Amino acid sequence: MDLLEAAQNRRESALGSLNATRQSELGQFFTPIAVAKTIAEQIQLDAFADNHEVIKILDPGAGSGVLMTALTQRIFKEIPNAEIWVTAIEKDTELLPVLEDAAHELRAIGVKTTVVSADFIEWALEQKSNAFDLIVQNPPYKKLHSKSFHDTLLTDAGIKVPNLYAAFVRLSLDLLNPGGQVVAITPRSWTNGTYYKQFRKDLRDGFSLEHLYLFDSRSEVFGDMGVLQESMITVIAGHQQSQNIKVSIAKSSSGSAETVEYPVAAIIDNDFIFIPSGAASSDTAQWMKQATHTLKDLGVSVSTGKVVGFRLKEYLLDSPTLFSVPLLYPANIVNNEVIHPRATVKKSQWFDAPVDVQEKNTLDSGTYVLVKRFSAKEEKKRIVSAVLDVSAPTALDNKLNYLHADGQGINGQLALGIHKWLSSSRVDQYFRIFSGHTQVNAGDLRSLPFPSKSQLLRLADAEDSLVDSAVEDLFSYSDQSKKAA
Repeated sequence: MDLLEAAQNRRESALGSLNATRQSELGQFFTPIAVAKTIAEQIQLDAFADNHEVIKILDPGAGSGVLMTALTQRIFKEIPNAEIWVTAIEKDTELLPVLEDAAHELRAIGVKTTVVSADFIEWALEQKSNAFDLIVQNPPYKKLHSKSFHDTLLTDAGIKVPNLYAAFVRLSLDLLNPGGQVVAITPRSWTNGTYYKQFRKDLRDGFSLEHLYLFDSRSEVFGDMGVLQESMITVIAGHQQSQNIKVSIAKSSSGSAETVEYPVAAIIDNDFIFIPSGAASSDTAQWMKQATHTLKDLGVSVSTGKVVGFRLKEYLLDSPTLFSVPLLYPANIVNNEVIHPRATVKKSQWFDAPVDVQEKNTLDSGTYVLVKRFSAKEEKKRIVSAVLDVSAPTALDNKLNYLHADGQGINGQLALGIHKWLSSSRVDQYFRIFSGHTQVNAGDLRSLPFPSKSQLLRLADAEDSLVDSAVEDLFSYSDQSKKAA
């Protein structure tokens, strides 16, 4: 039995005894063997091939020891005479015996292995110097609540991140030797949005984004744990940014991947990380640079629907009354049109509350653009929008975003132009590059590029069946107008 076969058995044993509640508390997702091998294969070992000094490895949140085992096995295969020191950090005391077994097997083949029972965030903040050549990790996936113990520790250290996985990666950068590498499997949510802005800045300051490795299927990576998460392997090197960044797309966790090398400017654009999946998406990223406006430039704001059902349950009605107002859900948007009431919607579609409560939770009459916050599997596009034109107050469920002008309705033609822009194939493809999740947050919409107001007003006149071609013509028309002038 090789090291990875033994690691597989330990992982399965650990999974069998896993406490679901504790797993959720710690954000644990054990790395499958095939994924561990893929993660280990992304590390660049060339720099160590002619170096007979010690290779120091850190595995934060080591779990059952799968990652450190996979990496060690690869190093011994490619650099047989390597001297390896491994430090494994694990907080969960129930996993320590399993991790110690993995460490014992590595010691048996000459690896100096230290298992540390500690909270990685606390441990990392106490370290005084860069100490590791390779840091490999599957960090916990769990939100960091404001003012929580970990959030306070990190904030005091000048680190601003919204999630434990980002905290692990960020702290690892501080522990990396110059020229070393951090390799982590995480969600791809850190690549955009305001919550990860400081994290991305810290990554760009003195480090190099080397490789982004994605899996084509959401269920592929942690499917045996019932997790449908779009995960990504990221390789970061401890030197200034390289000229090119590799992007790989794998059809399966163990199969081969299609890899393309892009210039840095095609991936890192201002504050965001774009992940093209081929020539078409790379072209779209370039094409979208012609859209130089934001919603703020257009005088348009984004908010989330005010009605949270369980908090206002007493005011929800199944049928209208004299003073009730319509209550809209994402399911009331069908084929980009608002249908209310809708027979197939099982929730209460009317809202009747005291005047002060009703005013706080409804829109005034006017024209708005609605956008679903979550796109369903059957939706053809990530962004699903519709124009809402109401002559009386209307309530929105909080799973809807709405576009407005300082709380009031917006120009009807502008609303229609925005809706058609959001519904276009170009924007859909761009959003898939820009965002790796099915959520469409208000922040995403605020960051999305838009044409000018005059271009959107022109787009509003396009027939629905010709929106894509009208979008393609928006900027060429503008260029021709400038030349004519």
